[in-house]
Amino acid sequence: TLVRCGKNVPMHVMIPDGVKCIESEAFSDCESISSVVIPDSVNTIGDWAFSGCKNLTSVRLPQNNSLVLGDCIFLNCVEIVEIDIPDGVKTIPYGMFEGCSRLRRVGIPESVAEIEKCAFKECFRLMDLQLPPDLKKIESEAFSDCKSIIQLDLPEGLLEIGKGTFEGCTGLMTLTLPNSLTKIEDGAFAQCLNLNKLVVADDHPAYRFEDGMLYTKNHRKLKACLLPPLKSISIPDGVVRIGNGAFENRTTLTEVHIPESVKEIGFGAFCSCYRLAGIHLPNGVTKVESRAFDS
Repeated sequence: TLVRCGKNVPMHVMIPDGVKCIESEAFSDCESISSVVIPDSVNTIGDWAFSGCKNLTSVRLPQNNSLVLGDCIFLNCVEIVEIDIPDGVKTIPYGMFEGCSRLRRVGIPESVAEIEKCAFKECFRLMDLQLPPDLKKIESEAFSDCKSIIQLDLPEGLLEIGKGTFEGCTGLMTLTLPNSLTKIEDGAFAQCLNLNKLVVADDHPAYRFEDGMLYTKNHRKLKACLLPPLKSISIPDGVVRIGNGAFENRTTLTEVHIPESVKEIGFGAFCSCYRLAGIHLPNGVTKVESRAFDS
């Protein structure tokens, strides 16, 4: 077991073959490291093991089918440009690459079924990404602020997209929702200001996309507005809830017509719509969540 690196860590680290575990924070904030080779004998890498290694550019992960990965392993490793996750890994853990601002390419194996919260958050340059065919769940904020992703193919078989999963992905232009998708949490597409092509099949069992807006199939929940910049929008009658961040940062919007059917307005629904001069709330509205109209 490798517990903790010493004070004088070389630039190029080769962990000896035979080591089975790299403990939590073992190399955390070791700014002298530029490359690390981890042998196939390693079957566990602990939480924050290499977090804050600001000059780390090259990582060779072990090819080990029983590899267990901790949370935030490469948090804020700002110089990593590309990395391949070994085959056999089933989950990309919480915050694994969060803040890796220069990361451009990640190889994700077909074995991965879940991408946890904030896994790629603020990977501003990430653009070369192929999601695996057996992926079932993408958790909250997993790709938030990944501003360089232009197109992403969500695999058939994906069941759930978490809250704020693609929030702030301002480069994202095209996305297809698979028919397997049964749950999209509020704010999943907040501030995706250039997402102008959302493909949802007419026979999708859970969602529909009409006139630039994404709804649940029964039309009761408005999940996201993906219209080009407009001054005026009319929400159709029948909508009961306007979801979190549905119109966030729609800076050209000056007027919104909300139907009498609406009962709830979600967190940050109209946040940063600073040209929105006034709005009439129907008498039946029973819940307005925080920051709904923050400018």
